[in-house]
Amino acid sequence: MKILAVDPLAPWGHVNFNTRVLGALREIGHVSFITFHDYHQHFTVDERIDIPDKRGLEHSDRRLRFGQAGVLRSILRTVHPADYDAVVFLCYEAVSLALRWPKDAQAFVFEHNNTDKARENPVKMFLYKRIPRSVSHLVFMDYIGEYIARTCGRQSFTVPLNYTLSPEEALTRPSRATARDEGRKTIFVPSTCTRSRVVRRLKDFVLKSDRWRMVSKGRHEEESERCRVRMFFDDYQELMDGCDLVFFGGEYGCRASAALHEAMSCGKPIVGLDCPFIRAFEKRFPNAVCCIREMDEIDTVRFDLALVRQDQERFVRENSPEAIREALRRALCAGTQT
Repeated sequence: MKILAVDPLAPWGHVNFNTRVLGALREIGHVSFITFHDYHQHFTVDERIDIPDKRGLEHSDRRLRFGQAGVLRSILRTVHPADYDAVVFLCYEAVSLALRWPKDAQAFVFEHNNTDKARENPVKMFLYKRIPRSVSHLVFMDYIGEYIARTCGRQSFTVPLNYTLSPEEALTRPSRATARDEGRKTIFVPSTCTRSRVVRRLKDFVLKSDRWRMVSKGRHEEESERCRVRMFFDDYQELMDGCDLVFFGGEYGCRASAALHEAMSCGKPIVGLDCPFIRAFEKRFPNAVCCIREMDEIDTVRFDLALVRQDQERFVRENSPEAIREALRRALCAGTQT
């Protein structure tokens, strides 16, 4: 199978994700990858093709849309979708795809947050629905695909979201979570999607309780005896390994959290504020994930670590490199036959 992988945005935060997806695609067929020249250095593929346009690297929303329209035009002048058995966008910008992608050219697009943006904005939803029907959506959770089918009548396929650790590392890595700081346990907030007001609410809860201390990502850095907030962590994996509980406070509607997948792979108990993504994960892994509405509920949640381990083992199997490869293979074979 000849596969054309496309990344018109080249986000640095997607390097690990793209590495695993490209690796899975190379086990399915011959992979040509078209992206920006400087981005190619991170990946191993069968053929590298440079996008002769740099406007897509602009980051403001308006420039991004105009820039991506130009990038997509450059891509279509450089390669021809009909020359490949499958075209896979590792990420994309919805407006340019809706306006520029040929109506009869089949493609697959990974859904990171475009569905969520459309869900929250009627204008973006109008344009999202104009993405050609020849485009199939690759989603990380079944409920996201169900939403796309219900609102847009589009085809989708679920592909497991990968995580940083290998299955062997995930299941053999020792957890160093222990009570410290005068018997207090640590809540780790790893996601930048957690809103500032939620971080403040969590801080208020922690300071009222004798049980907890917190380490969180946030826009406003802070350092105190029981509260540490940083914009970036150099010791991310150590913090994940050493915490007792992982907290998520983002508004995850129709998008997934890579950080939550990493927490699951490490076998951590997870608490998240009520939203569709957390509810779906709780339903799938009820021993490891708990959905709450109020911060005070954290003190009432109880996890059986042996059952958390069972959910971790099942999660690692369902999101392994082999599972990702086979899900992609099924999607590409089914999608190209429709």
